[in-house]
Amino acid sequence: WHWGSRDAARRVWPLVALLILAGCALAALGYLQTDWSLAQRRGAAFLAPLHSPLSTLPALGAKRLNPSVVGNTLLPLIPLAFVAAGAVRHAAARLGAALAALLMLSYLVVVWSRGDLLALGVTALLALLWRWRGLREAALGLGVGAVGALALAAVFSPSTVAPLGDLAGHIYPARAMVWTRALYIIGDHLFTGAGLDNFRPVARNSYPYFDPAFDQTEHAHSWPLQAGVDGGIWGMAAVVWLAVAFYTAAARAAKQDVRPAASAVSSAVRPGFVAGFTAFFIGLLYDNGTMSGPRAALVFWLFLGAALVTLAPHADAADDVLYRRPPPAPRRGRIAAGIACLLAGALLIWASRDWAVGLWHNNLANVARNQGLYTMEMDDGQRAALAGAAVADYRRAIAAAPDLAAAHRNLGVLYWQAAQPEESARHISWTTALPLRPLAFFSGVPQPEGSYMEAARRELNLALTLAPGDVVAEGIMEHKMSMSK
Repeated sequence: WHWGSRDAARRVWPLVALLILAGCALAALGYLQTDWSLAQRRGAAFLAPLHSPLSTLPALGAKRLNPSVVGNTLLPLIPLAFVAAGAVRHAAARLGAALAALLMLSYLVVVWSRGDLLALGVTALLALLWRWRGLREAALGLGVGAVGALALAAVFSPSTVAPLGDLAGHIYPARAMVWTRALYIIGDHLFTGAGLDNFRPVARNSYPYFDPAFDQTEHAHSWPLQAGVDGGIWGMAAVVWLAVAFYTAAARAAKQDVRPAASAVSSAVRPGFVAGFTAFFIGLLYDNGTMSGPRAALVFWLFLGAALVTLAPHADAADDVLYRRPPPAPRRGRIAAGIACLLAGALLIWASRDWAVGLWHNNLANVARNQGLYTMEMDDGQRAALAGAAVADYRRAIAAAPDLAAAHRNLGVLYWQAAQPEESARHISWTTALPLRPLAFFSGVPQPEGSYMEAARRELNLALTLAPGDVVAEGIMEHKMSMSK
């Protein structure tokens, strides 16, 4: 975007203005397309006097927007608009940026998007800590002291900190329910992931919630967890790498040896991009409205692309003072550290090779199970073959790592479903909203020693012995097995 322009402002300000205008349009669309009668159920009943007149606004169509998606998408643009209002020189542009920021922020307040407001508040606090060194050191000391006190209390007086766990369960019980399923899916698909857009069918059928209210949960409500569900450990690593790369580039950009006149504009708006990315990343640690769909996610990728203009500033083409790269640091230490990390990783893999083999076969078994249950383009013979392959890989995983609780739990769940094949097939077809025929899959599950129900109880008991906190195995034993007695 005007990359070869002699004026650095022409490269940055048009992109900033475009993003702010997009945020204004999205906020205005949110005001028009939000179902304000449902907004009061989000804990915003005290804002009912505002919702009543807003409900009379004309809608542009029958489709309503999800306030969480709109709020998540506005998160990176609000700090950018506030910083732009303070950095721009023209009074009219400053007023416009400030009004745009207030418009976007007002939508979060009116729909009472607590998670997004929390992300903005934490970002503002981090900005203050970064700005004032004394405050940063005091906060760091208090944080370390508080964590140390909690750790000591947890070791010497567990009953003292037990109420904190209960408080967290009351604050975010729904998130905890969904996040546990996401963690189970990641652990069982560590190397391959469960595939794109597969969270809902896999979670509610293979890791049941035991609460019908959660059956319609579309995603993991956490960007790192959803990336792990989609792509395994590599997906989570990609999200972490994106954050590390962004902040590394921002730190380097602040130290670039460029002529001040060429980088003044980039330096002025760069804090807005950094604060916007921080707010967005914090907000998506406990929600995933934006990145769960292609349309809203496009706004974030546009924001990130515009940020690159300020994170990688170039000297003007007409400057006689060219950018001077700093002398390269000695690489011997880096090479030695890299070799040491590789050797340590190889040693760790060799020491835990049985667990690695068990996790690999457990992953393969879950992939075969998912294909047999949720793929439409299959005949009965293919489904039955996948069922046999899944059970065989579960047994290989148990043979390689007998203490692998996940393999016992997954095999127990499969036996439990095979004990009631028609009910399981009906539930899977109903919850996926697809005309599937998974009944043939359960007919392909090999007969275990004893009945399917006895085998399910045996495997689930083993899973609970190895992992007492396994809520899926515990839930089946409590809610379902008791009904079969």
